[in-house]
Amino acid sequence: MSDRSTLVADIDDYTFELDEFAHTLDSPPPAHRPGDDRGEGEASSPLAHSPSFLPKGFSGRHPSSAHLLNKHHQQQQRTPYGPVGEDDFDDLESIVSFLNHDPEPVVVVAPPAQGQSQKYLVVQVTPILLIAVVGSMVSGWLFDSVQTWPAFRNVSELFILVSILMNLKGNLEVNLSSRLSTLANLGELEDRANRLSIVFGNLILLLFQTLTVGFIAGVLSSVLGLISFTGSPAALESSPVSQALALPIPGHFSRAVFTIVVSMLSSFVGSLMIGLLICVTVYASHRCGVDPDNVAIPITSSFGDMTTVLLLSRFGQGLYELQSLPLLMGLLTLLLALLAACFHLTRQNKRIRPLMGAGWSPLAFALGVTSIAGLLVKTHVTKFHALAVLLPVFNGTVGNICTIFASRISTHLHAGTQERYGPVMVMLFLINLPVHWIFLTFVRLLNLAHGALDWKLWLFYTIACLFIVFIMLSLAKALTLLIWSWNYDPDNYTNPFLTSISDFSGTIGLITVFYILQQID
Repeated sequence: MSDRSTLVADIDDYTFELDEFAHTLDSPPPAHRPGDDRGEGEASSPLAHSPSFLPKGFSGRHPSSAHLLNKHHQQQQRTPYGPVGEDDFDDLESIVSFLNHDPEPVVVVAPPAQGQSQKYLVVQVTPILLIAVVGSMVSGWLFDSVQTWPAFRNVSELFILVSILMNLKGNLEVNLSSRLSTLANLGELEDRANRLSIVFGNLILLLFQTLTVGFIAGVLSSVLGLISFTGSPAALESSPVSQALALPIPGHFSRAVFTIVVSMLSSFVGSLMIGLLICVTVYASHRCGVDPDNVAIPITSSFGDMTTVLLLSRFGQGLYELQSLPLLMGLLTLLLALLAACFHLTRQNKRIRPLMGAGWSPLAFALGVTSIAGLLVKTHVTKFHALAVLLPVFNGTVGNICTIFASRISTHLHAGTQERYGPVMVMLFLINLPVHWIFLTFVRLLNLAHGALDWKLWLFYTIACLFIVFIMLSLAKALTLLIWSWNYDPDNYTNPFLTSISDFSGTIGLITVFYILQQID
């Protein structure tokens, strides 16, 4: 008798909770504007269920950020076992049967940072930032060594292309890292079929985006190269690359074809390699209990830049030596066909299709701001010789720190959880110091700054670094929350703004340091 009473009491409890849940479903969802990347407000996150709406013992599954951004209200009206409404239970037996039904559980993986001590943040982030520093130094060394190659000496557009392509392609890869880190922390990569679908869709999207920016970067580099060319048209037609390609048409066309092919080919191969690296890094770190938000973006940015310089220089020199216009035209046709194929596959993928038009305006902003920073570097690098050694690591480390913070905030917004931003900001702010000091020690020991790195430069470098990191961390928090409040996904919009602004502010800050030291001396 007591067992029956206990069962009836349990059923009454569950019935009451189900009634509350059904009552919640009767409330209409807030209005959703077409084209929005997410729902209204933090509480209606497209990636989160509210656990207070679920019966006791139920578990929810967060939908993927791309798949349900336009259907999140329908998904919020579902329990993990399917839609529940007032007509689903005819009698007491159906309720008992429903409650006893135990399908394969789907576990929500909460963002590791939620319960993560600050000690683990330091342990995870510091080594990755040091690896990123090494990657930035290797990229600088590669770029310095290839400047004397015949292709770079005779086709000045390649110099312009390096900076433009690194900026555009790098931001797309960082966006992919941020998206996959969010999905991993939300449990979307646990199921094998879902994981393969997400990886394939995001790789196809990345290839479509990078082939597009590769074409744009090639055209833009050709136009800027033509504008900056100070010789006569005859001199242009008689340039080494024009003569090598044996074109019976103006020389700037041959240089443009060459530049566009090198740009698109480097973008395609590089993004395929880095995209696979991102997928492996995010999944492996998540399986090992490491927050992907802490490690994926620095690895992506450092290895992405290194791969871009290496592939662009190799493809550029190889195609220059072959001196074959038919080969160039054939490659251009093939690359454009690949672009069309990636466009078609992306359009057919309902999970990824909403992301095709997302994030292009921040890329345009980043391109403009970074171009201005590049002009500042060009006008000061001969005046301050240590600038070329210090600036890539200075800007790269600051950019990595602020994008790590933004990615963590985005993950918690998608999950509907909250993180104490203050302690995380303090730890990232302090992590910044030893990373830069280790780099400066390395520069001093190897005399890479040619004697310019004395105690005064070290001191003012540190002051500038602390000031800019503080500004960028504050901006990362404000910008991520602002973009989220505007119904856009921060994973697709925040990073290009942050990386370009950090590059610009870092360039201004370090140049100011050299001017101050010049006045002191």
